[in-house]
Amino acid sequence: MHDSTAGIRRDMIATGQPHADLTDVQEHGEQTWDTQEPQCDFEVLGFAAPFAVVRRRSDGVAGSLEFTHHPRVYFGWRQDDPDDPGLHTRVRPGLILIDGGRRRRQP
Repeated sequence: MHDSTAGIRRDMIATGQPHADLTDVQEHGEQTWDTQEPQCDFEVLGFAAPFAVVRRRSDGVAGSLEFTHHPRVYFGWRQDDPDDPGLHTRVRPGLILIDGGRRRRQP
């Protein structure tokens, strides 16, 4: 299977985008999780660095988390919404679509 997002995701990691996104999330007081904490709130379905595809345990809603490798921090929960083309990721079985490789804050 061809992964059309691989190049974009590699560029995000190479340019330090996940760390910049983490800084933004922390400045806005949004929730972050360390290595073990996401397992309490989410079932991890797969990885496509710098994203993890997850299902929220409380209600079964699918979505994604972004993460940094060093230190490993998960952040930026975004619910899957296939009808919202502005969402930075949309989860489909086995596929993650990234909106231009850049994170966009949701209203």
